[in-house]
Amino acid sequence: MNSCYSIILYFYYLIILLLSPFNKKAKRWITGRKKWESELEKKIKKGENWIWFHCSSLGEFEDSCEVFFKIQTEYPTNRTILTVFSPSAFEVLKQSGLFDIIFYLPLDTKANAKAFIEIVKPQLVLFSRSELWLNILVELQARKIPLFLISLKLNNKSNFLKWPFRKFYRNCFKTFDVIYCQNLETQKLLIAYFNVSTTLITGNTRFERIYNQSQSKITFPDIENFVLDSFVIVYGSSLPKDEKFFLKTYDSLKKLNLKWIIVPHEIEKSIIAKKLNSRNVIHFSKIKELHQFHDILIIDSVGILKHIYQYAHIAIIGGGFDKIGIHNIIEPAVYGNQIAFGPNHKNYDEAIQLLNLGGAIIYKNNEELKRIIQSKALNPENIALRETIKLFVKSNTMNSFKIVESIRAKLIK
Repeated sequence: MNSCYSIILYFYYLIILLLSPFNKKAKRWITGRKKWESELEKKIKKGENWIWFHCSSLGEFEDSCEVFFKIQTEYPTNRTILTVFSPSAFEVLKQSGLFDIIFYLPLDTKANAKAFIEIVKPQLVLFSRSELWLNILVELQARKIPLFLISLKLNNKSNFLKWPFRKFYRNCFKTFDVIYCQNLETQKLLIAYFNVSTTLITGNTRFERIYNQSQSKITFPDIENFVLDSFVIVYGSSLPKDEKFFLKTYDSLKKLNLKWIIVPHEIEKSIIAKKLNSRNVIHFSKIKELHQFHDILIIDSVGILKHIYQYAHIAIIGGGFDKIGIHNIIEPAVYGNQIAFGPNHKNYDEAIQLLNLGGAIIYKNNEELKRIIQSKALNPENIALRETIKLFVKSNTMNSFKIVESIRAKLIK
């Protein structure tokens, strides 16, 4: 299995290398790792005590960063290095100043694993979610460096459970001192499939990150000028399948005083502006040209969706009609929004919990979506429900504290 892993890594590197002259992301992946040993040695001074955090992508960083920040506070004399796998994450985070070093994770060969750990000599290592790099993990375990996996989530359809790689993942999972699980199902699967019992259920650490960001009170006067006193629907992370439902629903609700804010998952793939009369549509990048007849605002700017939900009376979340499943529903829930989404939601604990609270609704076609919006727009707002949804988010904001307390207790032993 280890030989297969090495072969897969080699071909993965080769594919990225071949793509790099034609693909900006692949080029960044390659150039960011050139001469990494000498570059890292320049940044590390002898006698320093390092804590190493690792996540794959920007999304995984958002999932785990509250734990990272608390560990920094817990051990203020240690310096911290964050490694990432994704070029997108590196580009966003490299100038953030959140860590002493932000660096690309080298390709997980045995030689690279030994060299990286020898240079940094970390005293504590935290990996995020599903980041399992066998050679690095085995080397850390061999050196008896405390190693923890944060916010893991598995279900019975996870690729981790499938043959023939199950044994490979078992070897990875067994290297961690503790694996912090989002739910009971994950904990049970680790025991049943990997014979790993050094686990603790600590919930989803993303709640705290989203709650803290909502407290920043970032506002958008231009968007406020767009919505005015209208009933507002925010369509978050919409995919083409979701947008087809919107297109069928929009005309039938024209008589209501509605304003739509559409935030496509990928703006270049959005079909709304192409299908609708441009007279009704305005893009955020041109919002200074706003007129009273505009009732659809398309957000063509990245990173602000989480703050836009504050203007919603109801949020519709994309992904529920695709294999990917629904996108983030905690972001609208933090503002107390009732949420509607498609049927592919069952692998999301927060979706199930909100459905049970009455804070979420499933729709399967445009007629159901129309009825949901119509009902919300024509009836007085349910203040009690909004407060219940907010409380649901706030009650889950202590999960990162649980992890840090557990790590502290483990290190003291």
